[in-house]
Amino acid sequence: MAGNPLKAGSGSRMRALVVGCGSIGERHIANLRSLTRDQIAVCDVDERKLEYVRKKHGIDTYVSLDEALSKGQDCVLVCTPTNSHIAIATRALRANCHVFVEKPLSDRMDGIDELLGLANAKKKTVSVGFNMRFDKSLRKMKEWLDAKRIGNIVTAGVHFGYSFLRRKVDSDYRQDYAGQVSMGGGVILDAIHEIDYLIWLVGDVEELFCYSGRLSGLHMDVEDTAEMLLKFRNGAIGSIHLDFVQLPYCRCARIVGREGTIEWNFGTIERDFDDSVASLYDGERGQWETYRGNVGRNAMYLEEMRHLIACVEGKEKPAVDGELGKKVLEVALAAKESSREARIVRIGETCKDSGFWRNSPASL
Repeated sequence: MAGNPLKAGSGSRMRALVVGCGSIGERHIANLRSLTRDQIAVCDVDERKLEYVRKKHGIDTYVSLDEALSKGQDCVLVCTPTNSHIAIATRALRANCHVFVEKPLSDRMDGIDELLGLANAKKKTVSVGFNMRFDKSLRKMKEWLDAKRIGNIVTAGVHFGYSFLRRKVDSDYRQDYAGQVSMGGGVILDAIHEIDYLIWLVGDVEELFCYSGRLSGLHMDVEDTAEMLLKFRNGAIGSIHLDFVQLPYCRCARIVGREGTIEWNFGTIERDFDDSVASLYDGERGQWETYRGNVGRNAMYLEEMRHLIACVEGKEKPAVDGELGKKVLEVALAAKESSREARIVRIGETCKDSGFWRNSPASL
């Protein structure tokens, strides 16, 4: 039966279906194939993409999701535009499959509780693809913070920026789902990694205020720049900057504690992220301590797939499960609501159907 739990050491082979063979879907295909001899298949509505993947990777391809699911899959990886995540994940769960959903879990809250309830009833895992959780230097930051190396956190700021035109240089940027409100785009949802890892490192967000807008001059109908101020439940305050404008690429963080400071820099596109670095300043000793993380951009994605296999086999629990994915999405949608209504939003007070902003330029 599709989705039967795999037992460690049983010799069982996982049957994985990747739905959506864009750049992230193809990366997961390649990494799964490098990690295991399990059977990998792909489903996409674009037959040209399917032909390319079939020739390159030598795997089974399907246009019909129902046909693909009928083959007895154990795990489905949802790598399609954001607005389609919940519908595809729900169909996969109904077919008794474990589910991996690329970030964000959705572009609205509708259907999420039903999805998680179905997963619980089926006893299947729902994992959300926040690959930054597998960056070694970011994990070192988490280790330092858990050990109270800089004492209680006072402030935390994170920054992401990169030109939207550099995302896919071989295609028309206007076709990119991340620039289209109808497909769940916008920098707040597309760069939701920053919300996720800030919650992971610092703690739950209590309330926030956000300014966002279209400032790049590019042809898109959703925000390309956002600034957020956050208050955490533990009393710390923080900020998040996101943009689709910046050159060169920048992804970094700085966390200030009562006894020191931690900094993180994810490197550059040009150097393939091989200089991912975390640094800790020990206030008592007056010295910096440096840790160098991943070697190459793919390292964290490879570890993410190793972890997924272990979750399907029952050896590990998801680093970001459906409930946590929901929590992160609530913060992102609260930021959109704050910008639209020009007010502070307390987390948990957003509309259940947070998709009301999707077709309204006033939301920017």
